[in-house]
Amino acid sequence: MKPVIGVIPSLQLLDARYSYTMRPNNAEAISDQGGLPLMLPYAEDSGALQQMLSLVDGIYFTGGCDILPAYFGEEPIKTLGGLCPPRDAFEIALYRLAAAADMPMFGVCRGMQIMNVAAGGSIYQDLYSQVPEAGSHSQKDLSGQYAFHTIRLAAGSRMAEILGADTVPVNSFHHESVKEAAPGYVVSAVAPDGIIEGMESRSLTYSLAVQWHPEYMYTASPLFGKLYRSFVEAAASYREKKRTKALPGFFCLNQPAETSLPE
Repeated sequence: MKPVIGVIPSLQLLDARYSYTMRPNNAEAISDQGGLPLMLPYAEDSGALQQMLSLVDGIYFTGGCDILPAYFGEEPIKTLGGLCPPRDAFEIALYRLAAAADMPMFGVCRGMQIMNVAAGGSIYQDLYSQVPEAGSHSQKDLSGQYAFHTIRLAAGSRMAEILGADTVPVNSFHHESVKEAAPGYVVSAVAPDGIIEGMESRSLTYSLAVQWHPEYMYTASPLFGKLYRSFVEAAASYREKKRTKALPGFFCLNQPAETSLPE
């Protein structure tokens, strides 16, 4: 049986109706490396969240909209982009329950930002106005399969081990960015201007996130398929632990899903 990967969709207004959307390359990057992608609809009920987690072996946090600043203790600035509070609440709750179960997680772009916020870190709402010395991180008129700038990988990091390199060219489509890594996380990749491009957990068995979009690049550059292969392998290991009942209590998690906005 293939490990099942829960994939977070975007919520978009299409033809005057809200619809869940997910770019095919997100699912393809997982299935091509041996995983079974399963799109997860948003939910708020803790019981529903726990039941979702019982069906999957890993969580994949995808790219998308900006994050409501109240979740990381800030007021919105002028250059904040489009928001989707229902998605924020769902992903934060899902992350915290998955972390409590030590379930493998992987995030890209917004996925890295929401994982960082859920774990207690902070982000720049708009790095161009908040970090004047930052270079360009929003490639225009250039397909995502092409690299835009380089990143430097931290020596000894899991990400460097997976990619087998110390410098890698990547694409870039973001204006929000991780400001301070959450407790338990370390920075594993940075851009030439110092903007954080990757982080990984030191307290969880497998929780990795990147700021670029490897799902666009992995077909043209097999190097990035290694990220998905590593994630799927971690999910397969987690599935085996569940199968052998080495994770007692997983199906009776009672941790509250604390997603309410701070007062």
